Amino acid sequence: MTPLAEALDRWVVRFGPFRVARRWLQREFIAALAAFVVGYGLACLCLLSLNWVLDLTLQNSLKNKRAVQNLAAEMPSREIQELYRHLLYRRESSWLAASPGGPFLPFLPRPDISQNELRDSILGSQQQSGRGALESRLINACLDKTRALWSYRIRRYANGWIQLFTLVFTFAGLFLVARRTHHAYWDYRLMEPGSVLVSEKHALVEDDATLFIGKKGPVQHDDDFRTYVDFLNSLEENLREVALPQGLVRVLQSTARAYDTTETVEEARERLDSGMEHLRAERESEGALIRYLAWAVPSIGFIGTVIGIGNALGDAHKVLGEPSQKQGAIQEITALLGTAFDTTLVALICSLVLMFCWHVVMRYEERVVNLFHEHARYEVVNKLSGLELEALFRKMLEGQTKELVALFEHYWKEQEKKKLQGRLELLEGSQDRG
Repeated sequence: MTPLAEALDRWVVRFGPFRVARRWLQREFIAALAAFVVGYGLACLCLLSLNWVLDLTLQNSLKNKRAVQNLAAEMPSREIQELYRHLLYRRESSWLAASPGGPFLPFLPRPDISQNELRDSILGSQQQSGRGALESRLINACLDKTRALWSYRIRRYANGWIQLFTLVFTFAGLFLVARRTHHAYWDYRLMEPGSVLVSEKHALVEDDATLFIGKKGPVQHDDDFRTYVDFLNSLEENLREVALPQGLVRVLQSTARAYDTTETVEEARERLDSGMEHLRAERESEGALIRYLAWAVPSIGFIGTVIGIGNALGDAHKVLGEPSQKQGAIQEITALLGTAFDTTLVALICSLVLMFCWHVVMRYEERVVNLFHEHARYEVVNKLSGLELEALFRKMLEGQTKELVALFEHYWKEQEKKKLQGRLELLEGSQDRG
């Protein structure tokens, strides 16, 4: 890693506000709440920027489009400007004024407008003859040409209550995915030699500090094992202080405790495997909210489709009305149906993006966990074999020492017994002579 990247990592780890934010986000409820707050903010920012760009594009397109210029030649400039305003913003002066909440809800509740609505907005309910018929023809032609613009179509796709909720859920899921990516990244950095997280060296490392025992051969002395255990404890405290995940270090601590208790490599290997299974299961459960959001995003789009179809069917009776209103009623119904399916389209696109990011992060996280499992097996557990041999030799030596002590004790007792018997015999012989 380059010195610049290492310095940036060190700054991210030690910078106070980042550390406080990480500590708060370790709680699942706070992380979920922060995800929806960030999702709402990003959704508003996205809609605000998109509608601003689309509004400028639409204004330029309406001014430069040849068909609209031909219509403008038949109408006074004041009336054509009024037509533009009603076509894009209904009765408001700008798209932001037409939004339900200004910059806090920066979208158009009904981005599309039917011919009847546009005609009523401009001409009112009173039907005019002559000039009014001409204006109606021009209005219908201008509306058809405007609907053919790609910027108007995108504006129709992106605006609406359902689209807002879809974007909020999508950005909330992406925030949680970014949080998981952050954890996986620091887990990977923890395994690299010379990581900024491993702030101290221990006796088993030749060059740079590392999470594992190092490049040397098997551990031969109990002091080396105690040094490594102290190193893991110190590292776990360091990670807790900077509010970074400690799952990998805790697995190694559990493995070391299992070996310290049983002094067998096989027991340490089994504890490592069970710890990795528990770690995978824990991270699988932590991704439940992301999976829910990935499922909820297309469901919100389907809800918008059902609402749109219901509104279209509710206006179907207008088709049976006056013949002059039939064409506008049909176009209004088709516009409602188009808006209904637009919500599903936006939701499916957002769902594809969210699921792709989640899939990539899951693959990266699984690769990091598998890499750690492999390194822990070969660079920690297997290197305890020398210490296990020492323990076996010590036990064997202790057993042989006990046997030798028992043998010498038995020999000493026999010798003392013989000496005692000799003295008794001498004593009895002296009494007989006397």
